[in-house]
Amino acid sequence: MSYWTHRDAVRALMAAQGVTGWLLMDFRGNNPLFAQTLGRGASGGHLTRRTFAWLPADPHTREVVIAHAIESSAMDDPRWEVRTYHDAASLRGQLSALGPGGTLAGAQVAMEYSPGGGLPYVSRVDGGTIDMMRELGADVVTSADLLQVAIAQWDETQISQHDTAARLVDDAKNAAFALVAERLRAGGTIDEFEVQQFIVDHFASNDLVSVYRPTVAVGPNSANSHYEPLAHTALPIERDSWLLIDLWARMNIPGSPFADVTWVAWTGPSPVP
Repeated sequence: MSYWTHRDAVRALMAAQGVTGWLLMDFRGNNPLFAQTLGRGASGGHLTRRTFAWLPADPHTREVVIAHAIESSAMDDPRWEVRTYHDAASLRGQLSALGPGGTLAGAQVAMEYSPGGGLPYVSRVDGGTIDMMRELGADVVTSADLLQVAIAQWDETQISQHDTAARLVDDAKNAAFALVAERLRAGGTIDEFEVQQFIVDHFASNDLVSVYRPTVAVGPNSANSHYEPLAHTALPIERDSWLLIDLWARMNIPGSPFADVTWVAWTGPSPVP
């Protein structure tokens, strides 16, 4: 999903909110939402200087990308007009010219900014750039709602992928708890690391991928939300213990959503209050 997929809906939302346009800014990949919104893959290409993209609410106005003169060719695309800058003054001039009548005075400009830092996932633009936009006369507002429409909606394929991932993640969870129960009932031993590796192998056999390994935590370790058992430090899982398993994965397909569940169990006949 990208801005281009939901272009009409994004423009309609901007018009309804009184937003003049949406200005995305990226510097050396510090705003991954830039590439996602423009539909340029995960990285958006190799760029070492500030790059801006202007997505106007006016359906009769073309989208604009502002890039440094030595990097402008990297942003060539028939979907937008490329304009260049070569120093701080020319950058300010190009930004100001984006507004109606060639000025941003009084324009409401949406950016990756969150008032009071309320949505840190959206807060990608540095304070100095926000200052510059305000000096140019813009009223900077958050792009959070626009991002929701442009890149956070799932299509039917992604919904199906999530359903599949959720089922397989749940299967892995059930199999892990069953492994612990079977081992303990037989009087054997098992520790956090072995269960974690069992889940990792289960994911691999079902072509699921993840960014971190699952959490398998017994007793006091379950209070650490980012605990990861290691082979040489993992605690044994014994009878009459509190056991937490937190696991997440997605199908091995670009853009597929994650499924994420957390379950706890008591490794005995009845929990202790």
